[in-house]
Amino acid sequence: MRSAPVVLGLLLATAGPVVAADCRTDVVDAFERQRKAGAFRMVANVVGAQGPMTLTLDYVLPDKLHQTIKFAIQPTPIQAVLIGAEAWVDEGQGWRDASRDEKDELNRQLAQVSEETGEQLGQFDCLGSSSVDGQRRLNAFLALEGPRDKSKAATAPVNKDNRAERIIYVDPTTGLPARTILALPGKYDKPIFKAEYSYPADIKVEKPVTGK
Repeated sequence: MRSAPVVLGLLLATAGPVVAADCRTDVVDAFERQRKAGAFRMVANVVGAQGPMTLTLDYVLPDKLHQTIKFAIQPTPIQAVLIGAEAWVDEGQGWRDASRDEKDELNRQLAQVSEETGEQLGQFDCLGSSSVDGQRRLNAFLALEGPRDKSKAATAPVNKDNRAERIIYVDPTTGLPARTILALPGKYDKPIFKAEYSYPADIKVEKPVTGK
């Protein structure tokens, strides 16, 4: 079994870079606000090679991360904790010190959030306000993987190659990211990757009890 940090790294690597136009500033501002919030949670649903799974990541910036991976086919979740230069992993047999590769992967994940620049986020088209789950309206921003046909309006990009589309939803009240999905065109109800962001005031990332 692959360790928790490596599994997540391989899954997110499939998303690839996104390239689009027009509304990158809005998305950059939202993720800047997220970093300034200091602590937040991302809960993602992913369909991978081992079937459906739920990923929960608690970030306490600048240097703490608690990752939990729950596979649908396995009763016990896989966890990993990073605090500064130390890291630990629990694959169901108790906590142990993380290997160098596992620690490097956790640090890479944390850096993606804490050190990501606007240019690395890519560029996005404005889609306007969108109803989500029939309950709240969020501002939506769309990006396609790879170049697009610019002959059409920005709100209706051509996607002849059936490439995955990435949509970022931003809460218009707080200006914070609320949801992100990666899906094939016309299949937004069955995304490849869907993540919800929340900002609980009581998030903590602490050293696990290892028995040492």
